[in-house]
Amino acid sequence: MNEYLFWTLPVLLAALLGSIITRNHKEQERFNKAADVFRNRVLSELKGLYPVTQHWDMATFQRFSKSIIEIESAAEEFGFFVTRKAQFNTAIKEYCDYCKKITWDECADWSMYPTMRKQDEISPRERFNNIVKHLLSFTDEK
Repeated sequence: MNEYLFWTLPVLLAALLGSIITRNHKEQERFNKAADVFRNRVLSELKGLYPVTQHWDMATFQRFSKSIIEIESAAEEFGFFVTRKAQFNTAIKEYCDYCKKITWDECADWSMYPTMRKQDEISPRERFNNIVKHLLSFTDEK
């Protein structure tokens, strides 16, 4: 009887450990697949806007508000896999707020009137670049 327990316990522990490793591996695979889908949807939607180019023409600004629906949809699907949900939701809100408020005039003013800038202020393009980078950083989490 003792010999039976002696061999059964290690076998059960090995099976449990194998199950945990397999589950973690599958979770990692699901996260990676969801992260790839999210990243691809964002980059596809923002093609020509991100990575940020040196110049945005006036027609570009319509694309910002139009991108919100696709980015929110992608975020809703990917959000299930994110561990820092509050921060992710904040990043999505920041993206949407930026896209609703950004205007041609704001970008033109920033370029044409450098003396009116606040100290350490970054350009609207750089701000957008940082927002999108932060959003995409959630795909590197696991």
